[in-house]
Amino acid sequence: MYKIPRLAAPEEGRSPLPAGGPAPAAASPATAAPPEEHVGDFYSLSVELTGFDEVDLRETGVGELYLDWLSRTFADVLPELLAAWREVQSGCPPGERGRGLRESILDHPVLGPFARSVLVLWYTATWSPPWWWIPADHPGGGNLSFGAAYPEGLMWRAAVGAHPGAAKPTGFGTWAFRPEGA
Repeated sequence: MYKIPRLAAPEEGRSPLPAGGPAPAAASPATAAPPEEHVGDFYSLSVELTGFDEVDLRETGVGELYLDWLSRTFADVLPELLAAWREVQSGCPPGERGRGLRESILDHPVLGPFARSVLVLWYTATWSPPWWWIPADHPGGGNLSFGAAYPEGLMWRAAVGAHPGAAKPTGFGTWAFRPEGA
């Protein structure tokens, strides 16, 4: 199992984010879709980060929601992350991409925390970046819940037989039956 390395916090009062800050106003409208090449790169990176295949990720129906929000909120970091991922893909055979991901992205002071936050987003449908990584006044600086995506969080698929309580009911009276394999 792959263990995500932890990075030390940056100097007090400094954010490792590029000075560009949030997306410029021209790139922020909700109607502005991320570039098409970002969609494929986002899913292939997400496959490597989450351990789920692309079919499972697309089946959740929330990948485009996440990508759209990330594109608008982190217009300065997301393209850099996806470009780094393209380099890993082109430079490493499939069996070695985990090492390339770790060395080029996860060990990077900006891309690493960002990629880990994307991983948490896929599993929990919440954006909760490390407190030291991003300024509080940045639009993506606080915790954010993607409520409609919660039932599709990968944590429910990873926990075999689990389902999000009150979000995807199993049917009337199913509580009365013993779970499979129990």
